[in-house]
Amino acid sequence: MYPPMPSTNQQMKNSRLPSKKATKKETLKLSFKPKQPGIYFVHVFVRQEEISISPFKVKYSKPCDPRAVKVSVLGDEPYFVEEPINFVVDCNEAGVGELSVRSSGPQGDKPSSLNVLDNKDATYGVVYVPTAPGEHAFRISWSGKDIKDSPLSVRVFSGGAGHVKVVEIPGHTLEMGSALCLGFDTNDAGKGNLHATCVGDNSGQLPCTVEQNKNLEKRFDVSFVPPQADIYRVEVTWLGNHVPGSPYKINLLPPVAENVQSTSQLDESSRVLEAGVPMDLDFDASTAGGGVLDATCVGESVGSVPVDVRPVGEDKYRVTFTPPQLDSYKLSVLWSGKHVKGSPFNINMLRPLAGQVRLVSTPSTSVESGEPLVFGFDTSKARDGVMEVTCKGDKSGDVACAVETSTEDKHRKKVSFIPPQPDIYHLNVTWSGKHVPGSPLKINLLPPVAEKVEVVAETETVLEAGVSTDIVSFDTSAAGGGTLDAVCVGSKTGEVPVEVTPAGDDKYNITFTPPEPDMYEVSVKWGGEHVKGSPFKVNMLRPVAGNVKLVTTPSASVESGAAISLGFDTSKAGEGTLDATCSGEKCGEIQCFVQKDEGDDRKITVSFVPPQPDVFCLNITWSGNHIPGSPFKINLLPPIAENVEIVAQPDASVVESGVPIDVLAFDTSTAGGGQLDAVCVGETVGEVPVNVEPAGDDKYKVLFTPPAPDVYEVSVKWAGEHVKGSPFKIDMLKRESAKVKTMSLPTASIECGGALVFGFDTSEAGVGKLEADCVGELSGVVECTVTRDDQKDTVSFVPLQEDVYSVNVKWSGVHVPGSPFTINLLPPISDTVDVLPESILEAGVPTSIPSYQELIEPVDAGTLQTEYPASDILEDTKPPVQEFVFGQPVDVDITSGGAKQKDITCHAVLEGTDERVKVTVKKLDKDQFRLTLKPKTPGIYY
Repeated sequence: MYPPMPSTNQQMKNSRLPSKKATKKETLKLSFKPKQPGIYFVHVFVRQEEISISPFKVKYSKPCDPRAVKVSVLGDEPYFVEEPINFVVDCNEAGVGELSVRSSGPQGDKPSSLNVLDNKDATYGVVYVPTAPGEHAFRISWSGKDIKDSPLSVRVFSGGAGHVKVVEIPGHTLEMGSALCLGFDTNDAGKGNLHATCVGDNSGQLPCTVEQNKNLEKRFDVSFVPPQADIYRVEVTWLGNHVPGSPYKINLLPPVAENVQSTSQLDESSRVLEAGVPMDLDFDASTAGGGVLDATCVGESVGSVPVDVRPVGEDKYRVTFTPPQLDSYKLSVLWSGKHVKGSPFNINMLRPLAGQVRLVSTPSTSVESGEPLVFGFDTSKARDGVMEVTCKGDKSGDVACAVETSTEDKHRKKVSFIPPQPDIYHLNVTWSGKHVPGSPLKINLLPPVAEKVEVVAETETVLEAGVSTDIVSFDTSAAGGGTLDAVCVGSKTGEVPVEVTPAGDDKYNITFTPPEPDMYEVSVKWGGEHVKGSPFKVNMLRPVAGNVKLVTTPSASVESGAAISLGFDTSKAGEGTLDATCSGEKCGEIQCFVQKDEGDDRKITVSFVPPQPDVFCLNITWSGNHIPGSPFKINLLPPIAENVEIVAQPDASVVESGVPIDVLAFDTSTAGGGQLDAVCVGETVGEVPVNVEPAGDDKYKVLFTPPAPDVYEVSVKWAGEHVKGSPFKIDMLKRESAKVKTMSLPTASIECGGALVFGFDTSEAGVGKLEADCVGELSGVVECTVTRDDQKDTVSFVPLQEDVYSVNVKWSGVHVPGSPFTINLLPPISDTVDVLPESILEAGVPTSIPSYQELIEPVDAGTLQTEYPASDILEDTKPPVQEFVFGQPVDVDITSGGAKQKDITCHAVLEGTDERVKVTVKKLDKDQFRLTLKPKTPGIYY
């Protein structure tokens, strides 16, 4: 706190400065020594009178002392990502100064935030929110100088679900009524809460409790009570994310040891078994019920050996033991106390292994006839065995061989034979009866003929500096015996290392890594002589126009007068010169500018200034050859979206879910300059990713992959405006609705009050929804219910009265086959009247049937009869042919003469069949009704 300021004359007097006389031209210097920090008023008097500008206000503070700044961090470690770290900087004892706090450390997807708040009492609050784990440092300075504890460092942890540790998992024994408990340590997970659910494969969802451990603050216990022997899965999440290992599988089914399967190859020829080297065997217990895998190992000589058993996945285990010496071991693996299939496993490390014999030295193929050829072998890892050899020449036949054991190392063997003449020899080497790797060995002692070495492949790959490349391959099968050698020299870089590697029988690859672009010469020799074509030239400096890449393109909306720029990368194109010319269809030749990047002369920019809107042709060449894409067409004419033509459109009937649609194509050649963009939205699935790809000059393809059957709308725009026909509709649901199968229909004999039920199979109809509604001719709208069970849907309704009901069934808004369904619940009557003439109704042929109401009159109430014989009706009233479109109903209007609708029944029969076709009856007026027939098959109907 600053000291109180003087407020009375007495106080002023007490604090007056020493007086000093002054002459007219004398300048006086006033000084005083404050005893404490504060605000002082200096009064100046001349001849006992205070001058007009007195008093002077002076603020006195302590000297700046960064060492006196104190920092205290609020809160306890550990600190976590996205959680604020707060600390206070106290500057009360540090004098006058300015605080500066800077942070450094790893950054996440967004930068860490740092805020410094002035508390107005010489203290400051600092709030830092880290976005990435790791070491974070704070450099704190006072008036430009570091304080005593600067830099301050804190360690930030990731936190979250990944740092929750499971510390307790229950066993596999079931005690009815007893709870199973899983324990979790959340000490390193930051702030959050643990949530758990439990489901049994047969038991379903079970109550699951999460409780904080009474003894440990950051320990949580998850428990549930299993009602039966079952496989239970416990999902444990921290802030909505699964913790490591979740969901946990707890198998309480009875253990079945014989179902444990070994998934490791126990054939010793497939693995190296060495003393002191761990051996792993893997087991799968997924079908073995609940249990614990245990293992023991005993060697015939060494006795018991430690074994490690650890899980390596769900229901999978790895058994590991380290044989201390070569011995015959017996490995017992048990599942809940019983041997698994194949246990105990016998592992004999004493059996000889031919596959572990190594060839360590070979003779030169230039050995003259009469001198022995010697091969060296190492059998140290092949166990005890016997080496045997035979040798045969293509011309010489069988040749005597010798095997010697080194006196210094019993595992070193020498195999030798004396070739009687130049020939191709085949050396068979076996270890206890089995061929060693590489046996039989081919030794070619024929004279080398370099000119018979054949080039079988030369690389066409563009060489890159620092990248290893196979530049040429050779076949030496007809070139006699010899050694292939290669040397590479660059005109600037000098000699470069070359690698010669075998690539099969008598074949070799030459590989080298060019350190920089240069002209290289590769000399290849066989038996000391150049092979055909050697030395080979590898020119990385030769200009390759095809390797120039366009890296930046201009916008087609650039206004006239602004420069158009294209960027090119020539780093892989060798040494060359980039040239450019430009012409407009209207304005002719215009000037182009070619400029190299200041920082990288392999990056080149080509620019020109269009004098007016036009279509420009830009020719780009590299050392005289056009680069890919040249000439470039740059259309700067105003965009006209309505001129974009659609050249291909998909057929919704063949569109499949998950299969890309690539037949939506457009031609923009007459649409000016612009950019084609597209957006696709499904009514159910929402927005779907769309790609727009060039398909030739001014042509584009719009591609998207429908994830599910739906009605898709594809909006295509040119320079922001819809093209002609956009948005385009692709309706996959019409086709999908046809895949709905009717499994069952209700009968029309159900009494009123009973539910009528339809059954449908929608398993092949993709993603969609079954909807239904019902209308009775007399009853009006009737409530309809749709239920679903495993892609089997039922539609039901309860008829309100005797009536004719029409049931519309739709899949995602489209009628399913057969819909609408007509259910006639009117009672049948015994007497019917034939009012239809005998005529031929052909599917697709226009037909008109006149009304016969004048032929019908009532005889008894509720009964319809005709006054005339049917023969007279047929003879005198044959209907004329009029316009009739196949698929439309054929209607006959009648007058009932007082009969009610329920008394009228009618059906049609196709000639030559027993097939009945439904005829519906609809009331038009008091005594008038309409009979409606929908013929589905061509023929004669009665």
